[in-house]
Amino acid sequence: MTTALHGRMGGQYALAGALLAASVGASLLFVPSNYERAAMHLRDREFDQARQLFEQRFLADGPTVTTAVPLARLYAQQGELDSAIAVLRALIATGLEASQEIEARRLLATYLRWAGRQREVADNLAAIAAADPNAVTLRELAALNDLLGRDRARMDALAALIEKPDAQPSDALDLAELRAQRRDFAGASAALDVLEGRWPEAIDAAGIELALYVLLEQGRYADAQAAARRHIRRRAFAPDIQAVVESILAFDSARLALDEHERAGTAVGGVGDGSVLRPRRYDDPASPQSPTALRRQH
Repeated sequence: MTTALHGRMGGQYALAGALLAASVGASLLFVPSNYERAAMHLRDREFDQARQLFEQRFLADGPTVTTAVPLARLYAQQGELDSAIAVLRALIATGLEASQEIEARRLLATYLRWAGRQREVADNLAAIAAADPNAVTLRELAALNDLLGRDRARMDALAALIEKPDAQPSDALDLAELRAQRRDFAGASAALDVLEGRWPEAIDAAGIELALYVLLEQGRYADAQAAARRHIRRRAFAPDIQAVVESILAFDSARLALDEHERAGTAVGGVGDGSVLRPRRYDDPASPQSPTALRRQH
């Protein structure tokens, strides 16, 4: 009897122990993690508590998207931009998926801009453009490199930009002018070909003059004549370049058969080298008569 009672009681204790263990385990499922607690603090606008928990997770697990991004936002919100930037750089260095890296870099660019670190903004935008070369990013990159005086980087951005469907006529004209100023006349002609091919109605007097100038600088007199006739058929010229166009159209067709040596300067009166036909305002990129200055006046 006693033995049987003890056996039943032992079984009941074992069952009670199992139930207790199960109840404890189930209750642990409802204990929020540090991340969940931090998220709750954020929701309740308890930023100091959230920051402390995110910092703990960051130190314990290293930089992850779920910890580094909200921690960087908290740092930036509290005016600690250097800390926010450092956290995002650490996150990017882990090797994120392309879409995650772009988002992290966009946030990084914002904080770098707030910190006044424009060169780093440009470098970061270049990394974004390499992964996602959309027109908005490329145009922002070109404008920032213009501000920083980085002509080569600006030209690279504009060259990629004019291939995009949502590029603008001014992008091609700016690229052509930059290349002409650096005496890359073939490159300038290529950019102007894009301008004329995609936006012929947008070519203004400055664009026409630039087109003729770069052709003359390459010794392409026949092409300059053809371009002048083409633009005259398309639209009226501004008075300030009428004389240049008339000179090109009046250029003796027999001269077009001259070889490169004769066109380099042996022709009588300086006509052979194109000097009397060449617009001069591109000789000085800072001139108030440059196409950029003329566009700004209008």
